[in-house]
Amino acid sequence: MTARPLRQILFLQSALVAVVPFLIAGLLVVLWLLPQINLELESRQSQLASSIAAKVDSYLVSPMRHAIGIASLLKNQRLEPRELQNVLDAHVEISPSIEALYVTGEDGRIVAVGLAEKERSRRQDLVGLDLSQNRLFQLAVRERKPAWSDVFLSLISGKLSVAFAIPTEEMVVIGEVDLGRVTIFLRQIAIDGEQLILVIDRHGQIVADQDGDYTAQQLNISNLPLVKEALSAQGSVYGRFEFEGLSMLGSLTHVPALDWHVFVAQPSEMAYHAVWTALRITLAGLLSALLIAVLIAFYLSRRMAGAFEGLILHARQVTAGEEDVAWPQANIGEFQELSASLQLMSESIRERERQLSTLMSNLPGMAYRCSADAQRRFLFVSEGCQELVGCSDREILDGRWAGFDALVHAEDLPAVKAWVETGLQLKQPYQMEYRILDARGICRWVLDHGRGVWDKNGQLLCIEGLITDVTARRFAEEALKRTLADAEEAKDKVELVLRSVVDGLVFTDMQGRIVLMSASAETLLDVTQQEAWGVTLDSVVENRAIQGHFSELQEGGREAAVLELAYVNKKDGREMNIQVISALVKKRDGEAAGVITLLRDVSQERELDRMKSEFISTAAHELRTPLTVILGFSEVLLAENDLVEHQREYLSIIVDKAEVLQRLIDDLLDLGRVDSGRLVHVEKDRCDIGELVQRAVADARMTSGDHRYEVVLPDAAVEIEADCLRIAQVLENLLGNAIKFSPAGSLVRVICRAAADADTIQLSVADQGAGMSAEQVARVFDKFYRADSSSTSKQGLGLGMTIVKNIIDAHGGQIRVESEPGRGTEVLIELPVSGKDDDLPWPVQGDRR
Repeated sequence: MTARPLRQILFLQSALVAVVPFLIAGLLVVLWLLPQINLELESRQSQLASSIAAKVDSYLVSPMRHAIGIASLLKNQRLEPRELQNVLDAHVEISPSIEALYVTGEDGRIVAVGLAEKERSRRQDLVGLDLSQNRLFQLAVRERKPAWSDVFLSLISGKLSVAFAIPTEEMVVIGEVDLGRVTIFLRQIAIDGEQLILVIDRHGQIVADQDGDYTAQQLNISNLPLVKEALSAQGSVYGRFEFEGLSMLGSLTHVPALDWHVFVAQPSEMAYHAVWTALRITLAGLLSALLIAVLIAFYLSRRMAGAFEGLILHARQVTAGEEDVAWPQANIGEFQELSASLQLMSESIRERERQLSTLMSNLPGMAYRCSADAQRRFLFVSEGCQELVGCSDREILDGRWAGFDALVHAEDLPAVKAWVETGLQLKQPYQMEYRILDARGICRWVLDHGRGVWDKNGQLLCIEGLITDVTARRFAEEALKRTLADAEEAKDKVELVLRSVVDGLVFTDMQGRIVLMSASAETLLDVTQQEAWGVTLDSVVENRAIQGHFSELQEGGREAAVLELAYVNKKDGREMNIQVISALVKKRDGEAAGVITLLRDVSQERELDRMKSEFISTAAHELRTPLTVILGFSEVLLAENDLVEHQREYLSIIVDKAEVLQRLIDDLLDLGRVDSGRLVHVEKDRCDIGELVQRAVADARMTSGDHRYEVVLPDAAVEIEADCLRIAQVLENLLGNAIKFSPAGSLVRVICRAAADADTIQLSVADQGAGMSAEQVARVFDKFYRADSSSTSKQGLGLGMTIVKNIIDAHGGQIRVESEPGRGTEVLIELPVSGKDDDLPWPVQGDRR
């Protein structure tokens, strides 16, 4: 079917309604006539109201004229109190609207009162009253001109009344107006009984009416639109209004004296009676034509409405979420275009809903919308609520929580409310962190980005926001704060250590540049930390040996290193020996962060060592000559055959002790060489290591037969290039220690084997003694060190292991000690077969049976 344009259909419909032109003509007549009628009625009503208002104004102002006359009389003459009293009484009797007249002094006290005859008995009570605090009195005195007040508290009745005040140079004349007489006056000037005449004050309160009914009710009509307009306009206003169920036409005219209005009105029916009679006949004909037009329009509209109702039905189906909705068709081109546009619009809305749903589901938290009332009921929540609070969106919207406030932790609720109210008052987005309680009662920290939603009139519609869980971040922040506090505490401790440490303490980075120095280091090196910052330590000490010292730590894989160097103090030129002890400082991941170095002045210690070594060497040489003589003659005497048994025993003891003393002197001489920085002198020759081991074990068996011995030797003889006497001295010392520090009956094991590369041989001496701690093992090669220094310990000077290490070093070998408390001690030695002094790798693989 070919679609027809909508304007053609409208044209056909208009042609069918032939009476429309007549209706238009009738309406034009009515539209022209009614304004004219209204203008005439408004003119008549306004003139009547103005006339009555003028009479009311004259009625109210006439008492003031009496008061002005009295004020003029007081100004020109000085009356006696009784004369003044008579004048006031006369004016009250003459004026129909004056209820009372008062004359006050400048201090506000009443000096004379004029009353009606029936009220004059109260005159003595009124004379002397103080009106200085009365607003009307104050206004008249301050402005120095006549003043009116409609809130004057009557001295006669005690009620609010209308009053005026006329100031003179010395006195003030005050008059009260009897509003009851205004009612009588209005009744006199009313034209007919249907007419309504009201006098209202500036607040809309009825002050007087012609019957007195509304005045007695103290009725306020300020809510009438016409009265509101008049009170705000301060002029004449005309219009229609509803009063006590009647439609009224009225006019309000302003009375300037008291800022009052005279309200003159009459029922609309009475005002329009003649007009409506003429119009009814005209309207009857027009209504007939209009009825026919309505019937025709009804038929056409019903026909068109059918298509649009179908369109609305399908739109509702789309709104309900139904898919594949067939849109209605009609033979109207515009309708088809509208239907197609609505279809495209619905598809666009569906696509936007899908996008919004995807966005909401991917938001990191819960988006919400709640009402703007006190309950803050949830109107919408996103799917993120399940993860945040442990409830689905449907459970929340169905009332799982009473509202937004019920979700907030009770301790944080007052602060949250205040923050939200501040944001709403400023009409700005707000952001805050607070705690919530989820469905399981678990407390969570959340971050809320919220804002109010207002309409175009500034009315708050709702509150929207996004709540995200920041519990992990808050915990991380708390941990960071604690870490920072710990770091500050550690920093304070480091500064305390730096201030209190005696030896110089220097911290450098991995490039050797100074980062931190103690006060003692500044004194020792005669440089401040500011001057040394970023400068390498070897530049400050002026000794390149420190560079190699740091290289041992950085490149040699060592964690600590010790260096002793000569240093000339810049301040006094004194030569010093400084011991440099450095250790790597590592991060938690094991990466080196820097080097901490301890600078210790050992000048006095070295001087004492030198003196001690010199004394030991001198004493050993001095003792060696007489000891040789003693030992020689003792051996000669032992060779004699005529010695008795006890003589031979005593000489044997002398020889044994002399040999012991000779070994001690030899040790002291060797120690002198060690202290001087020289290795023990060795004279190398070819020797069978197995034979040396067997001989040393045999001597040990003779010395201590209470121990068990186990010897493991290579299958074939192994010869090495070494000083046989020195190697025997090493074996003797090690076996002596094993015997000395292990219990009787325990096993002493000596193992000798060739290394896998056949370039070295390996020796080990193990016992089953008490063993040593790691700290004792680290110091076992120190001079005069004894692991057990108690009074019950074995005899000795603590030099044996020092000399043993020096002998092994002199042969180019290596020695180390393995020991644990309660598991015995094992000394391992590796010697080169060829006698080379090259350093050998360690540890050595081999059998340790």
